[in-house]
Amino acid sequence: ETHLDKTYHVQIAAIVDESFTRKMEKGVQPGDGDFLQVRKARVLRQGERNIWLEVVLDEGKNRHIRRMLESLGVEVLRLLRVAVGPVALGQLVKGAFRPLTTQEKLALDQAMKGQRTPPQGRARAANYDGELRAGKSTSPKKQRNAFS
Repeated sequence: ETHLDKTYHVQIAAIVDESFTRKMEKGVQPGDGDFLQVRKARVLRQGERNIWLEVVLDEGKNRHIRRMLESLGVEVLRLLRVAVGPVALGQLVKGAFRPLTTQEKLALDQAMKGQRTPPQGRARAANYDGELRAGKSTSPKKQRNAFS
């Protein structure tokens, strides 16, 4: 079993700057004792009252991004997985799957070569039957298409 980074777009109810994203990359320890850290975080776009961040996880713990941002005093408005390794999910709707293209399978194989083996029990993003599955919608208010 191998490991792939997962990329998320996160809408937060705050205006933050580069020092905030650096804090996410350095890591935080919320009250539950876990150390939570992201591989990469950057501001995608900013509105008057909220910001969209791009967050890359190399190790995702249960509700990793939500718990991290909560410990930093920031509310998550929307959380969307947009890529698994080199494969962008595009318009894949919640709970759906589609066959991988030949190019996507090759890109995944290439991405997995030489990477460390993760701890037991880690879910794989793509199976070798060539299917890509969308994640669950993580909107706290209602279920909706998480990839539109």
